[in-house]
Amino acid sequence: MKQPTNRTDRIKSAFLPVILPIIMYAATVLATMLNIDSFNTLMTSEKGIIENITVLFLLMACFYAARAGIRNKISPQSGLRIYIFALALACLMFAGEELSWGQHAFAWRTPDYWTTINKQEETNLHNISGILNETPRMLLTLFAVIAGFVAPVIVKLRNMDLKSESAFWYWYMPPFEGALTAFCAPTVTFHAKIMEKLNPALDLNVTGGETKEALLALFLLIYAKSIATRWAQTSQSNNK
Repeated sequence: MKQPTNRTDRIKSAFLPVILPIIMYAATVLATMLNIDSFNTLMTSEKGIIENITVLFLLMACFYAARAGIRNKISPQSGLRIYIFALALACLMFAGEELSWGQHAFAWRTPDYWTTINKQEETNLHNISGILNETPRMLLTLFAVIAGFVAPVIVKLRNMDLKSESAFWYWYMPPFEGALTAFCAPTVTFHAKIMEKLNPALDLNVTGGETKEALLALFLLIYAKSIATRWAQTSQSNNK
């Protein structure tokens, strides 16, 4: 990938994978420490900043993934087109669930039957059962930690060369640029858990759960954008 050549370019290239996750992490820790209701509403309510950012990240990731699958006629790796479309669909599903498929924006009434099976009386699937809520989040968190953080860090520390365009890992492994976000996502709730452990009577407004989802969405955006960029560069090289 093309390396930034000046300070402005370096800041731009670092904003998504470095600056933004640090800001989100720090803001969540600050919100937890302050424990102010109005701050909680602004940060983590259904129409708050964090949820809106989460949806924005996911829709951008969906766009990058879908566009890559549509625009590039030749697939450089077996199954890559299917995988990139599956990634786009997963991001779209994630965003749809965050928005309760538009209910948060358009405020429609939840059907009577759905209110009896959905614990928050919303038109989404993840609030129907713990399995539908926790399992996808757990699997995505494991993917972020193992494939998004551990594997790229090992590759970086050992100076392993996986840049061959014929290699499986070149196309499917998340980039090292997403490692910080992949690390921040599962750890952003640790400080709240520690505080609650030290003081069981503490009633925290912000625990980091919404920020964790936002960081996972940011990780998916970095991942989808990385695949799309590599694929576009390969297609341009083949057309020369």
